[in-house]
Amino acid sequence: MRLGILKALALVTLLLLWLPSLASAGDSTEVQLAEALSEPGMVAIIVGAVAMPLLEGDDNAGDEALRTADGIASAWLVTKGLQRSVQEERPDGTSKDSFPSGHATSAFAAATMAADRHPKQAPYWYGAAAAIAWSRVRLKRHHTRDVLAGAAIGYGMAKLEQQLPRGLLIAPFYDPDTQCGGVEACWEF
Repeated sequence: MRLGILKALALVTLLLLWLPSLASAGDSTEVQLAEALSEPGMVAIIVGAVAMPLLEGDDNAGDEALRTADGIASAWLVTKGLQRSVQEERPDGTSKDSFPSGHATSAFAAATMAADRHPKQAPYWYGAAAAIAWSRVRLKRHHTRDVLAGAAIGYGMAKLEQQLPRGLLIAPFYDPDTQCGGVEACWEF
């Protein structure tokens, strides 16, 4: 019962995030959809992937949420490093950080982490990530190659996160085998 109510609240929150961007006057429906998927969609998929373990209330929910956030953040940092190195101009000419797409990277990292936790939900997670990537191309913020590279980085970094026992960024602070759990400092005096 509790999980059903939380899912309904999450859906309402998503709708409230998307409604303002759908109200843009003068834009085509396709552009309005792309705007709704771009920023609000990316935030929703990240929040959903990180919050899902916490909402389920497993014994290791905090660790799962932390590892999901770590996978997304690690992928995003790789993308930011590549953007600063490559300096490809965006299709709309606004800046030189087009390659790879940070939105696609974050969305696919979140989708990969969530789909690993719930394989039956994988088509929904990856479908949402693909829709976010499409929105970036449709809004002329990225080329197709940018979102494909971002998707590959997000997927690859999330898979790497899942294979490592202590994560990528949190490894110095995180030991899943300790009695103090998660990122709490375990100091012996």
